[in-house]
Amino acid sequence: MGGITDGFEPVPAGTDTSVYFQGPLKSAQVGGQTVGVPWAVDTRVLFYRTDLAKAAGFDGPPKTWDDLKKMAKGMQTAGHAQYGIRMSTTPDQDLQNSFAFPWSNGAQIISQDGSKWTFDTPQTVEAYRYFQSFYTDKIADPNPSAGAGAAESAFVSGKLGILVAGAGEQNALDQAGGADFKSKYALATFPKQKSATSFAGGSDLVVFKKSKNSAAAWKLIQWLSKPDVQAKWYQIDGALPAVQSAWQQPELAADPRLLVFGDQLKDTNAPPPNATWLEVADAVGQQLEQIVKNGKDPAAAMKAAQSAADGIGTGG
Repeated sequence: MGGITDGFEPVPAGTDTSVYFQGPLKSAQVGGQTVGVPWAVDTRVLFYRTDLAKAAGFDGPPKTWDDLKKMAKGMQTAGHAQYGIRMSTTPDQDLQNSFAFPWSNGAQIISQDGSKWTFDTPQTVEAYRYFQSFYTDKIADPNPSAGAGAAESAFVSGKLGILVAGAGEQNALDQAGGADFKSKYALATFPKQKSATSFAGGSDLVVFKKSKNSAAAWKLIQWLSKPDVQAKWYQIDGALPAVQSAWQQPELAADPRLLVFGDQLKDTNAPPPNATWLEVADAVGQQLEQIVKNGKDPAAAMKAAQSAADGIGTGG
């Protein structure tokens, strides 16, 4: 959204944007205006091996950051997993998934008015120090295989206890593990620190300023945003609905695993839709790699990230 939001119309006056999950809605809010609405959404949750969790002394999911660390470590020591947790399935998700930790620790990556990046706050540094501890304590692999299906293979074999992933991961795991594997794992929302905030992604519906059919386009968006239409699209495409009430439709409400995503979507955040975001994300991602692979002090890494982000600017 960031590079082309100047070309979009604001949503029509009177549009009730409260019907959408508010985390994904942030991706369409620029300069005090809402220039689109979420269409399909995704978020990250925990996939965890219930047998390894039980070996670690847990009959249910981790509720706090301390629980998460204890469970992941116990999956190694008592469950004999090679690694307790993997933070993403592919390298391109590493940074976006990691934001759950500063967000859950009360931090933001940009000021409320959108004028300044805020990567070097105490809350962010503390969160990345916790994040780094999974690697320094050898609970997570700093150099996991990036090959297709590698994360799923490790999870199915029991070499990995917890996987942070989105909604599409269910099909990938069920295909890798076979029909009986569903009974060996469960899903859970992110554990809580100050909050339990996860990353939100997906896609938005917008109308261009130069559209000759603006009124009709917004009518289509209104129709696509009806709860029953959103539920129907989920059945067709598998994309999670952005309208909160769609989750009460029987197509979704009957699946307890799916409802974990619905619960998590109530507490999510999204990167700001700034024109400079991709450039800033690249600079911050380089520092995250230093934290994970080279043991760089998170305070120094976030100071360097802040300096790079300040040099790039917010694109305002």
